[in-house]
Amino acid sequence: MSRYGLALFIASLAVANPVSAQPESPPPATQPDQQGTPITSRFTAPEGGFTVSLTPRGEYAFSADIKTSPGSVSVARASLDAEFNLNVNQRLGFSLGLIPEVSWYNFKNASGLVPGTDEPIDDAYRVDIVPGARYALSQDWVLVGGGLIQFAGEAEADIGDSVTYGGYFGARYRFNERFATTFGIVGKTQLEDSAIFLPLFGLDWSITDTLTLSSSATGLKLANKLDDRWTVWLSGAYESRDFRLDDDNPLPNGVLRDRRVPVKVGFDWTPCSGAVVTLEGGAIVWQEFKIDDESSDTLSEDNTKPAPFVGVSVQLKF
Repeated sequence: MSRYGLALFIASLAVANPVSAQPESPPPATQPDQQGTPITSRFTAPEGGFTVSLTPRGEYAFSADIKTSPGSVSVARASLDAEFNLNVNQRLGFSLGLIPEVSWYNFKNASGLVPGTDEPIDDAYRVDIVPGARYALSQDWVLVGGGLIQFAGEAEADIGDSVTYGGYFGARYRFNERFATTFGIVGKTQLEDSAIFLPLFGLDWSITDTLTLSSSATGLKLANKLDDRWTVWLSGAYESRDFRLDDDNPLPNGVLRDRRVPVKVGFDWTPCSGAVVTLEGGAIVWQEFKIDDESSDTLSEDNTKPAPFVGVSVQLKF
């Protein structure tokens, strides 16, 4: 499950960051998705020029007991999703996504994960660099492709040992003004594991003028637009993070793998054009920590009990 989830994470970047395309007859607008923007809105942009989207995010997952070994863990997380789009014309465009993220893990008495310590990791950092391109064959068909460079590890981890690479290629097809799908293939290397290749799939369905169902490859989101300023939504997703441990860790050069399934409810507030404030909350209904040494051997694996979380983000478009 962890290998598949990691590939789906890369697939979500593939869907979330391709440069926007401008079909001859644009589909209806959809609401921004703070964890995976609906496909239609990502493929719709001004006919030309340069646009920027900045989305700072913060989240706190409250303390959760580890199931089969001692201890508990809470996690605070902050990130910035910066997306730069250059639309050359109605058919051709390019994008660049820069996504730095820091995670503050607070393990307490978690002595069963790594021998000799009850804090297997403290602060962890990740930076995603996601270049992308698109070419619109027609108002219904758009080709997308791009790459990924990811750095993930503790502050003192060796950069060369913390980097992974990936790429994707696919197409978006709009069946009508209310329904579109994205499909293709995605591949990525892994920390202390073999590279993987898996199918990419996404959807964007305007069920009614106000109700939308969208996929971000790692999850599903149902959103209802109440008026021009307010949208409420429900979502679920699978998230995957791998971090290289540094030389000073009790398990030097090992890898901590964090998998989880958050179920969220939230609302988006649009105070003005180009700005969206999102407040969300919910529960981490499933979470798994897996610790591998530098030889890819699994040292420990455990789950946590469900725990609540809260989050906030602000999206600004220029």
